[in-house]
Amino acid sequence: MKPLVVGWASALAVAALAAIGTSGARAAGADPDWAVCSGDDDAKAVTACTQILQRRHLSAADRAEALVDRCVSYDNLKNYDSATTDCNTAIKLKPDYATAFSNRGNAYDDKGDYDRAIADYDQAIKLKPDYAAAFFNRGVAYDDKGHYDRAIADYDQAIGLDQTKSGYYFGRGLAYLHKGNRLHAASDYATAQTLSPDKQDRWNQGRRRKAKEALEALLAASSPDPQSPLTASHPQASLRRVALLVANAKYINIRSLDSPPRDIAAVEAALVKLGFDVTVKLDLDQRGLKEAFRDFESNIRANPPDWALVYFSGHGTETPNGPFMLPTDVLVPKDMELTSEANIEEDAVGVKNVVLRLQAAKQLHLVIYDACRDNPVVSAFNRMLERQKGASDAANRSTGVGFGHDVVFYATSSGTYSWDGSPGDVSPFAKSFVSELSVSGLDLEQLFERVKEDVRKETSPHLAVPQIPDERGFPVADKFYFNPPTRTAQ
Repeated sequence: MKPLVVGWASALAVAALAAIGTSGARAAGADPDWAVCSGDDDAKAVTACTQILQRRHLSAADRAEALVDRCVSYDNLKNYDSATTDCNTAIKLKPDYATAFSNRGNAYDDKGDYDRAIADYDQAIKLKPDYAAAFFNRGVAYDDKGHYDRAIADYDQAIGLDQTKSGYYFGRGLAYLHKGNRLHAASDYATAQTLSPDKQDRWNQGRRRKAKEALEALLAASSPDPQSPLTASHPQASLRRVALLVANAKYINIRSLDSPPRDIAAVEAALVKLGFDVTVKLDLDQRGLKEAFRDFESNIRANPPDWALVYFSGHGTETPNGPFMLPTDVLVPKDMELTSEANIEEDAVGVKNVVLRLQAAKQLHLVIYDACRDNPVVSAFNRMLERQKGASDAANRSTGVGFGHDVVFYATSSGTYSWDGSPGDVSPFAKSFVSELSVSGLDLEQLFERVKEDVRKETSPHLAVPQIPDERGFPVADKFYFNPPTRTAQ
């Protein structure tokens, strides 16, 4: 497995160059040499930085900054000795310059001198404890040494400090992959793919591209091309399947959520690879949520697909009439007596209603309900829900789904907590679902059973009561495959 990392550290290590205070002509933007010195063309950057450093009246701060810029370019050009020399000089000029230590560490790491690299990253973090890029770079060095758990710990720190850098997820995914943890690796690759490039960061687009390529390679290694002759030979390979994915995160009157946009982006990428026609909706209020389901139903009726799937990620709750998906503007009545259940049901959208809107699909009507995490409503409403938990099974049976080819899959059992996962990560449920989609030959029941076990194992160390997904609608008479089984060539 180790050869997968050869050469990638150099491409990603430039992520460590953090912005520092600028002065003089550089700050004013009046000197074009500064722009070239820190620009994309490393050969030209070396020349421009050298010209700046030859100036007689350059301040110590500007001299140190130009040296670090040239250090980065030398490192990219694989001139590691010149890179370390420049960063050495910058450190002498400015002993508390964390960026110089981190970039000298990059040059040592690219030379294969991992221990000296780690020592430099240690010093950079000591000088600047919130230096996300230094944690990232130290993770790279630990990964290069084969210390994958220490690498993952550093990547966790980097992501906790800055969740916008795709390179951080890419690095952690590789460390997980080297450990043999494909589930977490697939999740990190999917997350990296969703991050938008920052046009002000000349390296971020490259990191994002590499993350996308790594994700595609990972999925391709374990899953056949849906268009390949072997896969297409299965009868379900030619089915027309449509999906509506909804991520509600930015709630107005209750706590906002962190993971739904990443969850939905990861699910979207996996379903598109399997040939689904996917529609994504983000942060829908009451009107938008109901319109989205009405429009989806209209399209299904106008041109009936074989499968119709709805995946909702957001806040949800449950009443005696079943589980409900909450819009972003859901109201929280001041007097939370049982009579307010009617208010919740009026504002929200019930799973039973959604299933009924999918009936025009020819074979399968599937709702995936990634909700009911911690209940978002005020304490009085929580007390109301506690009174309902004793009848949770009856509530689920009363949804009216589970007959024929109506199937509902819940991220957690009724009345239990559902964990969103680590900050900046995909939720355990979405992570497992995406990972299992890449495995060919799992029918719907087998896939759901594997997701249940994945989620139980991942959440057990974090929750007093492990999260265990639940489903309604099995058994079904026919076998359904997200990723049809391959057939051996004759």
